[in-house]
Amino acid sequence: MKVHNDVRPFVCNICSKAFAQAVNLQRHYAVHSGERPFTCNFCNKSFTQQSNMKRHKMTHTGEKPFRCQRCGRYFSQLVNLKKHKLGHLNAKPYQCNYCEKGFTQLSNFKRHLQSHIKEGVDVDVPASIQAAAALARERLESEQKPSFFECMVCRAIFDTFADYEKHEAKCHEDHERAQLEVNQMSHMHPDDYLPMKFAVPDLDTHEIIIETTH
Repeated sequence: MKVHNDVRPFVCNICSKAFAQAVNLQRHYAVHSGERPFTCNFCNKSFTQQSNMKRHKMTHTGEKPFRCQRCGRYFSQLVNLKKHKLGHLNAKPYQCNYCEKGFTQLSNFKRHLQSHIKEGVDVDVPASIQAAAALARERLESEQKPSFFECMVCRAIFDTFADYEKHEAKCHEDHERAQLEVNQMSHMHPDDYLPMKFAVPDLDTHEIIIETTH
């Protein structure tokens, strides 16, 4: 759900940080409690948010669902795709109001503001960052087409990450089940093979696994 104003009625009673949505406040409380309920099944690293855990798992699987429409390069995280797109635009959307110098990345812009402070300039860092980030978002939205997301198993294309996630869960489950069947069959004697019945989508997945593993 998009929030069109800067009203933040949900306030943390520990640090007073405010949020526009209650769900974000609940996620924030995990920072104070130290609770990390979401665990990676590859390395057992734990996370406060499920979304962070999912992004982390892509480093193990090599999954890169975010594709640049201009050059076809894939990325595991949306934030990295957005940074990459700035290179195509030759853009420096983070502009310093004190010297008009521009930056491609917000992290570099923040470091630049600190250099002004060391020079004795009275810099309102939070206001400068907020204004620069808002301007960067506006420019990116006006100059770039929406990203699309591609399943690394079946190469299906989706307009939204939410649709991709729904598909990805089912598609990977089918893929893993078919891979398990192939592994089991690889240990069988040729005389032990029996006909197998599949629904059409499962049959397609099964045939692809057979072809790519033999």
